Amino acid sequence: MLDLAETEETDGGILHRAWFLTLAFTGIRISELLDLRLSDLDFSTLRLFIHDAKNQEGRVCFLTPALVHHLQCYLAWRPDAE
Repeated sequence: MLDLAETEETDGGILHRAWFLTLAFTGIRISELLDLRLSDLDFSTLRLFIHDAKNQEGRVCFLTPALVHHLQCYLAWRPDAE
């Protein structure tokens, strides 16, 4: 599955690769991924803030440089990422 995510260079491939690698490298739930906002990403400290709807608290996940690269590619592709 990772090979497919790495080789697909379509627009959907960029999105799917970013989602798949975020799930794989951070261990977050799909619902948490879908709730992410740009303000939750901090590339300078390699951190991702996850909001927890159950207890209104959150947690921090750390990003790898490889994941940051793929997320930046996705954000460059995404038209409304400003």
